[in-house]
Amino acid sequence: MSVEPIGAPAAPDAAEPEPSGERLRPVGGWFMVVFTLTNFGLSLCILMPTLFTLAYKVQVVDPASKESSLGLVIGIGALVGFLVGPIIGVLSDATRLRWGRRRPYLIAGVVILAVGALLIGTASTVGQVLVGWSVSQIGVATAFTAITPALAEWVPEAQRGKLGAFVGVAAQLAGVAASLVGSLLLARPVLLFLLPVLVLGGASVLFLLTVPDRPAPPSTRRASVGQFVRGLAFNPVVHKDFSLVLAGKFLFQLGVHAFATYQLYFLLDRLGMTAEQAGQNLALLGGIGVLVATGSAVVSG
Repeated sequence: MSVEPIGAPAAPDAAEPEPSGERLRPVGGWFMVVFTLTNFGLSLCILMPTLFTLAYKVQVVDPASKESSLGLVIGIGALVGFLVGPIIGVLSDATRLRWGRRRPYLIAGVVILAVGALLIGTASTVGQVLVGWSVSQIGVATAFTAITPALAEWVPEAQRGKLGAFVGVAAQLAGVAASLVGSLLLARPVLLFLLPVLVLGGASVLFLLTVPDRPAPPSTRRASVGQFVRGLAFNPVVHKDFSLVLAGKFLFQLGVHAFATYQLYFLLDRLGMTAEQAGQNLALLGGIGVLVATGSAVVSG
């Protein structure tokens, strides 16, 4: 039996063999739109708090020690996501529900994100913000596990570069929208954190109707988390080039996030802006960044 054409909703219980890169049919424009929109929603759930709303919330509940409190919240949240992500990925890969092995985790991810958003939006202490952000990180990891594999499982190699580019642009646009929309919702703290989840939820409905899914094949081995972690180990001396690339990406991300995490406080404390003005200026800077990054990518490519 051949794989169903992509681009329109497929039968959720289609019992087909595991797809391979050679047998996948080209995806349609609707598939690309839905996949890009869903990734935009997920990026908004990640970037809106990290670029603007989380720093603003921490400043409201702990103005005297906001810098250290924000670092604590983001650091512990990142650790939670780092530890939970592989576990959820292993579980998803081996899930044999008739409805599929990805769809249940997308729904669960949106629900968990909504709970985290409500916890942060109604928080009155740093501890409550920390709990809410940790819950949100679990939600991000769960939704990410459901969305990302679709690229490898349903998109042929010839189209993955184009679709990956759309996803990259969507993430940059989410960064611009994060600060701008956040600056407009400061008077509504619950909606401030819940709106990105609502956007992801709406896109997820289209994702569930458009992107096929199937249970894990009976031959799928239920790998343990320990096996997964051991499989990531490598000898940095033998694989020098890979080690240098990994170290370079780590340092690059460290520099980017060290700046992005505290840029709101810089605009507020050093440049004397209001939170609304800071959000609008951050959106402007983000828009300029999108143009520069896109132009640089085209020229360098």
